[in-house]
Amino acid sequence: MEYTKPLPTPDQDTLPFWEACKQHELKAQKCSSCSSYRWRPRGLCPKCRSWEFQWVPLKGTGTVYSYVVVHHVTVPEFADDVPYVIAHVTIDGTDDEVRITTNIIDCPWENVQVGMRVTVVFDDVTPEFTLPKFRPLK
Repeated sequence: MEYTKPLPTPDQDTLPFWEACKQHELKAQKCSSCSSYRWRPRGLCPKCRSWEFQWVPLKGTGTVYSYVVVHHVTVPEFADDVPYVIAHVTIDGTDDEVRITTNIIDCPWENVQVGMRVTVVFDDVTPEFTLPKFRPLK
């Protein structure tokens, strides 16, 4: 079955993130000068203005920081998914600097809550793209 939902458009800053997801890994940029995480990926550190960084693995767990439940079809390709949850998940071990926008899956929308512990699940939607989603941590 063909995947018909919108897909990311990687650029030079985000491509390594998407390549890591394809390998079922979460990674983020970490500044080589001040050791801050850079999220969203970008060339220049917003804290110290350094251009130097490395891609580092992240823990696959986190906490729901905020969320919204989509009850109405706003994008036709997602009609079969309504209602669904879009959440900001703060990734463990990043000093609250990496907060990924994602979906919460395998959980009734009524049970999602701020502070809920979650773990990453990689959804191989096409041969080229794997999307990180999160489910409740058991």
